[in-house]
Amino acid sequence: MFHMDTGVTMLKKIIISSLLSFSILFSHAAIAKTVKSFIHITDTHIKSTESIERFHTVLKDIENSRINPEFIINTGDITEIGSMPEYQSYKAVLDSSDFKFYHLIGNHDVRWSNVGKKRYEYNLGPLYQSIEFGPAQLILLDTGTLLEQYGHFSIESLNWLKQELEKIGKTKPIILGAHHPPFLEKKYIDNELELFKIIEDYNVILFLCGHGHQNKHWTLHGIDFLMTKAVMSQDPGYRILQFNSNNELEIYTKTVTTTKKLDFKRSLNSRKLNVSISVRSPRIDRVYEDNLPILMTIHDVKKAEISIDQRNWTELKQGGSKFMANFNISHLPEGQHTLMIKLNSANKECLKLFDFNINRGNTSLAFKVETRGEIQSTPIISDSSIIFGSNDGFLYSLNTETGIENWRFRTNGPITTEPIVKQDTLFFTSGDGKCYALNSQQGDMYWKSSISESIFSSPVYSEGCLYFGSSDSSMNCIASKDGSVQWRYKTGGFIKVKPNIKFEKILFGSWDGYFYCLEADSGNLVWKKKIHDNLYYSPATSNPLIVLDRVYFASHDHTVHVLDIDNGKTVWEHSDKKHKPGYSSPANFDNKVVFGSLSGNLFALDEQNGEEIWTTTLSDTLDPIFDSSPSIKYPQVVVGSIAGNLYGVHLDTGEKKWSYRLNHGYIFSSPVIKDDVVFIGSTDGYLYALKVL
Repeated sequence: MFHMDTGVTMLKKIIISSLLSFSILFSHAAIAKTVKSFIHITDTHIKSTESIERFHTVLKDIENSRINPEFIINTGDITEIGSMPEYQSYKAVLDSSDFKFYHLIGNHDVRWSNVGKKRYEYNLGPLYQSIEFGPAQLILLDTGTLLEQYGHFSIESLNWLKQELEKIGKTKPIILGAHHPPFLEKKYIDNELELFKIIEDYNVILFLCGHGHQNKHWTLHGIDFLMTKAVMSQDPGYRILQFNSNNELEIYTKTVTTTKKLDFKRSLNSRKLNVSISVRSPRIDRVYEDNLPILMTIHDVKKAEISIDQRNWTELKQGGSKFMANFNISHLPEGQHTLMIKLNSANKECLKLFDFNINRGNTSLAFKVETRGEIQSTPIISDSSIIFGSNDGFLYSLNTETGIENWRFRTNGPITTEPIVKQDTLFFTSGDGKCYALNSQQGDMYWKSSISESIFSSPVYSEGCLYFGSSDSSMNCIASKDGSVQWRYKTGGFIKVKPNIKFEKILFGSWDGYFYCLEADSGNLVWKKKIHDNLYYSPATSNPLIVLDRVYFASHDHTVHVLDIDNGKTVWEHSDKKHKPGYSSPANFDNKVVFGSLSGNLFALDEQNGEEIWTTTLSDTLDPIFDSSPSIKYPQVVVGSIAGNLYGVHLDTGEKKWSYRLNHGYIFSSPVIKDDVVFIGSTDGYLYALKVL
């Protein structure tokens, strides 16, 4: 018999059970929805149809995986050469997706860009930014070096970072992102230690990067560093990062052909090792020559490793809390160096830095003057002034004896070019696309001439005219009296080199793979010669040298070219895959033509036939010479390197006479010599005056 009360009771149970089940399902759904996650991709290298399809494939895979990220971060090399069509293709993919994106600039986005970083900013937004994400703060940094492939935290972005971290505080978890990887044995970022000094006391838990096109994980100072596989790989990959309910960050890897895999979990709390350290040696107030004694007291540490300038980590011998060693430093250049100490105990670690100086009596620093931007400009000497540009947009004039500023002149773009003085008028070009004429003594402007969006080519002067290349692929001729345009010649590629002039002919290379000869008075083509079909091997960075009726330059296929000025025919070539001439411009003296190389060698060739006279390896480790070109004041040749070293070599024999390390900065500037003082700029923002004793 059916009783109403029993039926009602059963109905209540069913309803309650259903409500509980729904509540549980709803709760699980709510938890799933509140799990914060984002995706890390990198190195899309948009250029071909294939690269676009791979990007689409990755986004489709993310969509099908039902990850539902808050956003996707692309840590650079968005494009292949930073062209507008490439950015348009990239943005078309973004427009077809429902995902939110953040971006970082990579070396491919700026190395071959005719307008520097402007095009990236125009298409994708700021070069650095801070994003609040769940319990953490995500900070994206700029490591793109103007017109170069190497990584560098811009001075502007580091100054911004200091202010941003002060606002965030020292306890909130922080995730950093940049294109180039920091703190690897092979150095990709010149001033990574400057970054470390800023972040070492903050709760930085993770650093995301690209550039290497592979998955890689390393740790330092309690920070996990992650490089992610490139989107442009055969099996494109990405990483998934999400916070779980245990106050942890989970990191997964995935490719489009594999399932999601948990790499590791880490706490949002700091894993830095807090130790007290007493250092008796080395000391910043002492000068060292060939031996570096290390003596320090460190408590509660199981292991201590040291490195000088982040080369060849070595474990220190331990006697209780005492750590000691003696290091041979006779092979290191004079100047400033950094001792790095890595300490480990109980799954925690920390890094400590100590600067020291080497001096053997060969050189001494006369002065150094700080600007607010990187110095890639080659300085010139005019009377008692040293004049140069900075990426802060200023042209500076300093006294050559004291370094005291005479004047500065502001433009609206980075100045990477070399100025020129004729009588009392100073001419120079700027990244703002203008050519300027100033009074060389006071820095007052006579005129400025708007030419193109950007100019990264230095001017040459002849017969009342200035000649230089511009971002719109043109060689320009303007009148020195008022800046009026006389003629323009359009090539097929961006012109960065400083042209040269002889026999009323203008000679220069372009990123279109050609070397050109034009009539100076009309801009008419005399001849052009194809140097290479591959864009990357164009004769576009080595400034041409003219000796008698020949023009000398290098291309990135590791070849020195010598052409007849009259007809463009090859006189001789020197192809050297071992020593790798490439970007550095030649200098000549006494029948020798001298080149720097990407293998870290300086070599001299007979200017008549190209036969090798001598070759010198400048460092015991690879130290490429990139845009810095040799400067000759007999009997020495001076050149700067990527590691921030200046080298002095005897012109007759090739013997290395001295070397000096400036600081944590690349040298793309070329040295200029006055008497016994070498002037040089660095990406650390300083102009150095080094006295050679």
